[in-house]
Amino acid sequence: MIRLLKLLSIAFFMGISCTVFALTIDKGDIKESQLKSDKTYLRGELIRRSREGLVSTTVGDFQIAAGISVDDRRPIGEWFSEQNKANVSLGFSKGQLVSITIY
Repeated sequence: MIRLLKLLSIAFFMGISCTVFALTIDKGDIKESQLKSDKTYLRGELIRRSREGLVSTTVGDFQIAAGISVDDRRPIGEWFSEQNKANVSLGFSKGQLVSITIY
């Protein structure tokens, strides 16, 4: 009888600890998904991209600086040309520009 009570108490405590561990894992997943949703995007048309790092769009003018990733998906010969119109996607995180994608 004592062995049965010991086994039941061990099983009970193991069940509680597994539940707490599972809840801890779920909380971590929620935080990770919240970080992914912190980034917002603005889309517009590219007016001009200068060699000095100025990007003029229909949404506004932006200066390329350290920490801003630029992905220009056009052919390299069209990067600084004013003749070709292109679309642009501006990525913001916590109100600061973090990425520019030109396509």
